[in-house]
Amino acid sequence: MKLRSVLLAHSAAILLAGCATPPAPYQAASNRDQPGYSEIRIEQDRYRVTVTGRSAADSETAEAHARRRAAELTLAAGYVSFQIVRSETFRSEARNTAPLDTFPGPFPFDPFPPAVRRADLRQPSGPVRTVMEFVMSKAPASSSPERIDAARIIEDAVGP
Repeated sequence: MKLRSVLLAHSAAILLAGCATPPAPYQAASNRDQPGYSEIRIEQDRYRVTVTGRSAADSETAEAHARRRAAELTLAAGYVSFQIVRSETFRSEARNTAPLDTFPGPFPFDPFPPAVRRADLRQPSGPVRTVMEFVMSKAPASSSPERIDAARIIEDAVGP
């Protein structure tokens, strides 16, 4: 009987893990508040790329998508490398609203005061936004440590 309850708990954990929000796909954003990328041309060789992810847990993916979009724009314009001049990632402070005290405890009494139960133990759940400004260059990335090889970024993003 004990093995059955362990297997049931394990199965439930696997099902809940499958419900986690997947990372935002690499695609153009249909509008400013939707997941995806957008860009603004500032000068002939300078762009600002904005990538919006689904949740704060998506911040690394948003940053990687911003670099990938910068590389695509660089190669499309006939340049070979780019240099990031500004990059910021903004994480939402929104939190999941399910209070922790909705789950029954093992005790018939509450050993923790409500302030402890509801403390910031909930994970951020709002969107993340990465804004990256970069300058394109015809010089190879090897000419300066700050320059990034655009073809290499595309190769790494797509895989072998």
